[in-house]
Amino acid sequence: MFEKLLERRATSFQSVFASGGDMVKGTLAGVTVDADSALTINAVFSAISLYADSVSTLPLDCFIRRDGELYPFRQGGGAPAWVQNPDVDFVGYTAFYSSVIVSLMLEGNAFVRVYSNSSGEVVNLVVLNPTDVEVKRNALGRLTFTITSTKEELSSENIVHVV
Repeated sequence: MFEKLLERRATSFQSVFASGGDMVKGTLAGVTVDADSALTINAVFSAISLYADSVSTLPLDCFIRRDGELYPFRQGGGAPAWVQNPDVDFVGYTAFYSSVIVSLMLEGNAFVRVYSNSSGEVVNLVVLNPTDVEVKRNALGRLTFTITSTKEELSSENIVHVV
């Protein structure tokens, strides 16, 4: 029973997990792979592109759940304008949703900046670079999002964080 504790193996925990050090150092092959370098591999680029393009072109609709039942967001159906055309800089919704999906696949997170008018209606949504957003909790325990390039600090009312 205790023989396994004294057993020696050719592969150790440290050799499998980057010599037990900081995982950012790289791999045993000596090659660091990040989102940019992964996209230079044709198979990775093609797979991400195929998935993002396929999902982003699916039809959209909006519903509200009340007492466990789904109801159309608006009488007669139809999604709000900010769902059909979320970013005024993109034509249509496919490029916007494709950007969200690519961020999720490469970084594991997607951050969308919400712009609203004085009455609180959403007027524009912008996909942010996930590596440019830092997430922290403030003294009250609420999430705050800092855009590192501009040092702008935003609350969860201004950012949609997709994990």
